[in-house]
Amino acid sequence: MHNAHHWYEAGPMRAPGVVRLALEWRAPWEFGAALWSRPLLPLAPRGDGQPVIVYPRGRCCRSPRAATGNR
Repeated sequence: MHNAHHWYEAGPMRAPGVVRLALEWRAPWEFGAALWSRPLLPLAPRGDGQPVIVYPRGRCCRSPRAATGNR
């Protein structure tokens, strides 16, 4: 049974719109930019002091840092 009021309910699948399809060409460029900027990340500020929720290691997170509680 499909309920149009709930976004999480399974319903008929539709093809992505033309705009979303046109934005896919950016993915390789964004990945390359992320790799190129990786050496600069240690120079960036560590945050603004706001608390952050870190979910424990399990299904949602495979990072070893989340398991040990490192900052």
